[in-house]
Amino acid sequence: MSKVIVLLLLSFCLLGCAPSTSTYMKPEGNFGKATIDGCGQIPSTFRYESKKSAFKVTVYRNQILFGLEAVSNHEVKWSSSKLKVIVDGQSHSLNVGEFKPSYLRQPCGGFAEAFNCAAIQHYYSDLELPNMMEASEVIIIPPTPLINGKPMKVDRIKFNKVTETVWSALNC
Repeated sequence: MSKVIVLLLLSFCLLGCAPSTSTYMKPEGNFGKATIDGCGQIPSTFRYESKKSAFKVTVYRNQILFGLEAVSNHEVKWSSSKLKVIVDGQSHSLNVGEFKPSYLRQPCGGFAEAFNCAAIQHYYSDLELPNMMEASEVIIIPPTPLINGKPMKVDRIKFNKVTETVWSALNC
């Protein structure tokens, strides 16, 4: 047996991971980084971070998903609901809906005051755009989220369709 096959079998048995080929929209931009969001090992989300907040943008087949994490008692809203999306050279000006609360994460397990840590509220907003299904390039100029009236630093994000081999957990 070749060394590559032995390595693959060993990683499969010990780690529960295996290589898989995935086609997805890979982001790149300024002031943030491409990251993995959720169980899969696909870096298809672009994440901006500030002191105690994070703003995420993900492009799916026909949907743009915006996620925001902020301290639970902070006020969150858009500076403007205007969004510009360029799909394979075709420009669209759209409006994004308000942030909706998703779930509350308590990193200190209910002992927030004792350990001086804050609960984090997750928010989301999404937008459907059917012509992205077969796009090879999507450029998003996102609206700016405001946390307690202060804008987060965001910029345009370019998503390119790529096919790559990634290591994925088998139980996702």
